[in-house]
Amino acid sequence: MHDEKNTLLFLMRKNKTYIILFSSFFAAFLVLSCQKKEIFTKSIEVCPHYNCADATVIQVTDQYFPPKHRFVRDDSRKYSAVWAEFLAFKYNVPLHVFEQNVKGEEFRGFLQTGRGGASIYYPSCHFEYRQSKLDSIKAEIENVTCRTISTLSYGCGKTKYSDSLPNYILGGRNSKFMSLSNNTEANTWYGEGVSAPEDFNILNRSAGGRFYTDIQRNNQNLAQAGNYVTEQVSKTVANGGFYTNFMHWHDHYNNKNDSLIEGVTVMQPLFKAMQKGMKNSRNAGLDYNEAIEYLYAKEAIDSVQILESTSSVLKIAIQLSKKRNADYSVIDTPVTFSVRKDAMEAFEIDEVDLNTKLLSVFEDDDRYYLNIMLDFTQSEIIVTLHSKKDRVEILELEEALRVSKRWFVNGVKASEPSKFILFRREQGAKEYEIEIVHRTVSFSEKYDLPELDEGYDYFCGAIDKKKESTLIEL
Repeated sequence: MHDEKNTLLFLMRKNKTYIILFSSFFAAFLVLSCQKKEIFTKSIEVCPHYNCADATVIQVTDQYFPPKHRFVRDDSRKYSAVWAEFLAFKYNVPLHVFEQNVKGEEFRGFLQTGRGGASIYYPSCHFEYRQSKLDSIKAEIENVTCRTISTLSYGCGKTKYSDSLPNYILGGRNSKFMSLSNNTEANTWYGEGVSAPEDFNILNRSAGGRFYTDIQRNNQNLAQAGNYVTEQVSKTVANGGFYTNFMHWHDHYNNKNDSLIEGVTVMQPLFKAMQKGMKNSRNAGLDYNEAIEYLYAKEAIDSVQILESTSSVLKIAIQLSKKRNADYSVIDTPVTFSVRKDAMEAFEIDEVDLNTKLLSVFEDDDRYYLNIMLDFTQSEIIVTLHSKKDRVEILELEEALRVSKRWFVNGVKASEPSKFILFRREQGAKEYEIEIVHRTVSFSEKYDLPELDEGYDYFCGAIDKKKESTLIEL
């Protein structure tokens, strides 16, 4: 009996040990499974901004006036559009023009070089709203932009028809703005980060600031107005937001002391202030159409995951649902997906087959960034990428664009494929008296300069596929 009792106690202890060991292994399995699941879900993510930038920051204006247009040709305003583009290249600031009609071939060139975009300016100052007129303006602007237009600006700030707009309009800019004189913060909401105001309306959105107006009407000097812009841009970067500063390039008004303030004379401090606010961070580089479309597109993504990754195939599943009552078919802007390199296993991304869905690929040390065009008629998209033997260009996202003069050759070279623009200014002329000599509309690492005339200073700007620009003096 004593032996049987000892045997029973031994078996119970042994079973208890097995139970404890089994429980420990099971608990460890659950932990590892959860960890694996967490790693998997984070292997691919939607970027909050195009190319996973830190913020989206744009300088916007109403109407593009080429130098010989009758409205600007007789004073310093004739330099305004070219001067703005020069500064945009120099300070790496994206531009956007709200336009009501095309005033010359210069506008087409401006768009093709890629530092600026365009959409609709509805002339509410002089016309009641009619959709037929809106459609007509849209068609004219699309003819030169070669893309679908999805945003507009309300002329004279008259926005009473905002509720009557067709659903192909995804975003609108009114004439309101945030100002240092009112001690207000810019509304930089972009789907996350800082909260949107209770009365926020994406079809009737205020600008983050109006630099020229603060100087001309609100008694701010250049330093004060510039510091406010820099501060608001810096805060936009901190909260991952969307900021615009509005200024008519052709502004030409008296201030309260009846002194003329020429827009071209105060434009450079604005661009400089915006660049300063973006210091040590990356701007998405989008125009206003693209920025609003990116917001709609990223909002519509419910989930994304990698279904399969082999040496030859990468399959990505994207779940979609429209979040707004709008025409999503007008969206021409891809969404950037960030993919951990170690999650792609053996897939050869540098031999990927670029197509109508996958438009470009960038990388940094740890991740690839895939710019994918979405089809919003579907609730689920399976993006299948094939690895082929043709090498595909994958650019470093963090690498700054550099441009330099080529030795022994009348030309310049860029650190990566770029479009180029050649400016010149007569020696002894005012700083803003800039003219455009030549543009290129295709990407290349080299640019052969035309013959340069004596008596001028020349400048060459470049913009790469990441939408980053720079400018050098030759």
